[in-house]
This record gives sequence, structure tokens and C-alpha cells, in this order.
Amino acid sequence: MTNQRVHLTKEEKAVFRGIIQKGNERPAGITDACFFLCVISLRQKGLIEAIINYNKIVDVKASYIGVAYYCENPTLRNPVDWYKIVTTIALILTAIATSIALFIGCQALK
Repeated sequence: MTNQRVHLTKEEKAVFRGIIQKGNERPAGITDACFFLCVISLRQKGLIEAIINYNKIVDVKASYIGVAYYCENPTLRNPVDWYKIVTTIALILTAIATSIALFIGCQALK
């Protein structure tokens, strides 16, 4: 489970945490429509199992994958994309090196 990257929105985190800790209860501050959409999203990600009848949630519970994910990541922090960070740093360093080389090259022409 450590290699799986699951990105959760703020609302999905609240709903998932509520399902893990309190069961089928909707967290305070989450509307019915938002709760419904979060349940569908979490079910697609495999973190919960839900029975939905048309637009009504009949039952919802955490799946084994969801419980394992919560045990490994109780704060529900989203994964960091280190590739993007390293690429951005490399681009910045390249831009700085190019600027310095251009400045030195222009000073040599004088």
C-alpha cells in the first residue's frame, strides 16, 4: 500500500475520516450533495464500499484497502510529487546559469 498514491480533497478527507471513525454519519459542515459526491469518489478510489440506490446512500463502510490506507496515513496527507519539485529546481538552476553566462559573455564583448 505504500506505493499507491491517493489524492484526496479537503471534503473527501473529512468524509473518509468520518466514515472510518463514526461509520455512516455525515460530518458537520458537509452538505448532502457534497457527501454524496465524496462517497462516490471514495468508492471509485477503493477506500470505501457503498450501497447507493439512485440518489440515496443506503450504506457505507470502509474497505480493507481504506482501513490499511488510514492506518498508514492517519493524517491523510496527500503525496508529494518529487519529480515535479526536482524538475522545477533544475529549470530554475538552468535559468540562473544561463543568465550568468549571458552576463559574463556580454561583459567580455565590451
